Amino acid sequence: MQNGNKTLEKNDKVVIPLIRLLPALAIGPATWLGAYIVANSIFIPAMLQKLDGTNKVNLVAHFSTCAMILCAISNMVAGYLSDRTRSHFGARTPWILGGSTVFAIGMFLASASTSVLWLFVMWMVTAVALQFIVAPMVAWIDFAEKKYQSTASSAYGGVGMAFGNNGFSVIGALF
Repeated sequence: MQNGNKTLEKNDKVVIPLIRLLPALAIGPATWLGAYIVANSIFIPAMLQKLDGTNKVNLVAHFSTCAMILCAISNMVAGYLSDRTRSHFGARTPWILGGSTVFAIGMFLASASTSVLWLFVMWMVTAVALQFIVAPMVAWIDFAEKKYQSTASSAYGGVGMAFGNNGFSVIGALF
């Protein structure tokens, strides 16, 4: 049930009004996906070209494969942990903030890489950190009233992910 901007409990389920939820569901995935897309499609290939240009294609494939496997596992772990977290800041917020912090530090350290091995390690760290942003953020869709969950899902996937996927590629290419 919605009542202005107040968060209401309904059958032990937190319900957040769409006026508060939709901006988060659009901005959240745009920012995490945007950072990932730019790092994956522009930064990593450029760093690999600088560190080992002759093996760049093979290394990009190796980085992507390892990150994909690690992400599949860590996403389930992140979802499990965020589902069971109870804190003053909520169940999801500590994981999203922690994942964001580790991702930012990992990307900073990756940018200072002087070896392919260090870049690989930092890319794996950032891949895991990203899952601690993604899994809790997807769960935000459940905060919408049942009848508005398709609207919430559209904000996340249709607006946020579309802008993160396409808009940030254009912005990243400028650098």
